Amino acid sequence: MSAVLNIERVRDATGATAFRPAPAGLPRNVSARRKARFVRATPTLKKLSLTTLLPLDIVITELESGYSALAPIPIRIERVGDDYLASFNAANIHTSGETLLEAVRGIKSLILDVFDSLIAEQSALGTGPQRQLATLLQYVRKDSPQ
Repeated sequence: MSAVLNIERVRDATGATAFRPAPAGLPRNVSARRKARFVRATPTLKKLSLTTLLPLDIVITELESGYSALAPIPIRIERVGDDYLASFNAANIHTSGETLLEAVRGIKSLILDVFDSLIAEQSALGTGPQRQLATLLQYVRKDSPQ
């Protein structure tokens, strides 16, 4: 089981940037964060990479032009061998990529491809695809041409 991890960017006195897990007690309010005590980045924190955070749960809030996200789309990113697997489990949509970014771009594109295919064949769908379409309709809307 993984947890959603908040990451914050920190800069030391030399201006070097590092990323670290945000402390649980750190205020989320921007002005309160500015007042929070600065913690110097350690060499361990500087080595923190995105792959050490996997599996990673993210949300997609923006889609390609012509589509709108009705709700944040929950995506899980996992490392499988040398590739990254992106999954939208609620709609049973999965894809992989050689990089994390490629997997995220792929899942966004595949969600819209599956959505369009299911909408086009709506009258002939079986029960599984009908459930998949019902889930997608909670998250995706095709915008009307202007």
